Amino acid sequence: LIMEKYDGRNNKDYMESEKARQELLEEDPSLKELFDHPLNANKITPELLARPEFAALQSLVYEGEPEEIAQNFLNHGKRVYEESCELSGEKAKIKILDSLNCFTEGIEQKCKDNAINFE
Repeated sequence: LIMEKYDGRNNKDYMESEKARQELLEEDPSLKELFDHPLNANKITPELLARPEFAALQSLVYEGEPEEIAQNFLNHGKRVYEESCELSGEKAKIKILDSLNCFTEGIEQKCKDNAINFE
């Protein structure tokens, strides 16, 4: 995965969110299960990838008709590319590669709607 190259621990937002998580966990330890769910993950780890919840979330990407799936990948790829324009260096490169992966996934859906294929 491209995002494995990005180490969020150097990111100020990541540090602030981790601090807030720890404070909340100290107040209410029952939140650990919620924070550990892949939907709330701050970082992709091998342990996260092995969880069945993660596989279930990933499979949602491919639910629907080919046109719908292709359109979703196209839209996501455009958003990620726009984000890359606001960055520089390695972070921009990672976002651009991620957007290219989205566009490739969209093309691989073999959508019959040329308006989506050539957008």
